[in-house]
Amino acid sequence: MSSGRGKITREHYYIAIGCAKERMMTFCMIASRLKYVLLSYTVYVNDRSAMEACVELTQRTPGCDESKIALFASTTEMADFVWVREYEEWLARAHDEENRWMRVCVTSDGCGPNVRDGEAPTNTEVLINYDFPSSTAKYRSRAANVFANDADDRHSFRRREIVISIVTADDLEAFRMLRQDVPFRNFADFKPLHGP
Repeated sequence: MSSGRGKITREHYYIAIGCAKERMMTFCMIASRLKYVLLSYTVYVNDRSAMEACVELTQRTPGCDESKIALFASTTEMADFVWVREYEEWLARAHDEENRWMRVCVTSDGCGPNVRDGEAPTNTEVLINYDFPSSTAKYRSRAANVFANDADDRHSFRRREIVISIVTADDLEAFRMLRQDVPFRNFADFKPLHGP
């Protein structure tokens, strides 16, 4: 993939875990690695309890100072106008060019931004599938709602687009189907360095 911003590579990683109970510990490990190098991320979850866990773990895991995290948690309880206002405020704060914020968005398929409806993508450097998507279409939709493809986007800091998926035994069928089209690599090979 390339654009006026220079060559951008998209990397797909997976972490296989034995059971759903290991998911939070695995996310904590991922978040900690990203926070140490200030790689911003968007997390996709399937339910409210997972969202609350990801917000708490983002704030508690080691890494950058919590006061430097620009965090947005998108919930179904938000009225549409409240969601729009808070999301726009987060985008403005997260992309403050005078400060280097750790940009984090925690959302779900039902209440996150939708670029097809004209909403701005989160434009973070990493997409984390805390809950593995049930279909290839959902996997690609999440990526589209995270990674901006506009060559004129003034908020485009990335040279890499990174997708990290947590895969449990219950996700194996969906993972096998997706693996036919997506060049997954094991997360053990992930090197969190900036650059092409």
